[in-house]
Amino acid sequence: MERDACLRCMNNTQGPQCQQCRPGFVGSALSGGWCLPCRSFCRGRAHVCLSRAHLERHRRDPARHPLEAHLLHPWVPEGPSEAQAVCVNCQDNSVGDRCDTCRAGFFMLDGTCTRCHLQRARRHLQRAGRHRVPVPEQHRERRLPRAQRLLPAPGIPAGGASGGCGNRP
Repeated sequence: MERDACLRCMNNTQGPQCQQCRPGFVGSALSGGWCLPCRSFCRGRAHVCLSRAHLERHRRDPARHPLEAHLLHPWVPEGPSEAQAVCVNCQDNSVGDRCDTCRAGFFMLDGTCTRCHLQRARRHLQRAGRHRVPVPEQHRERRLPRAQRLLPAPGIPAGGASGGCGNRP
């Protein structure tokens, strides 16, 4: 049985029955699903997203598989599903598959990865010629046994999943 083909796909879809997302878009076009622009999927912090398999192809041969958005179409036939999508080259000090985590030394504040304030103050004073920087009382670490200092704060995953400004032991 032969199926009819769509004449014009809408909503960032492609394929004979508009069943795929176009490159540069993420999601599932099946059953009324959506194809989001990578920029939206990546929280405004990346322009390109690929499936894990396509990202691996790029890593193996970056010359043949460039990451510039306008060069994806020849080697990326369709946009990835949300489960397989990986944001590429996250900006604004973010990292993670969806650019949803902050780099070390940054923390999430109102949706933006913000440099840890204490580090900024120390760096500023060091540039001014003061090498030993006093730590304000409210930021001083209580002297706990070393094992307790290495544990994350309650409700914060070990490893700093949201970046972090934790004290170093």
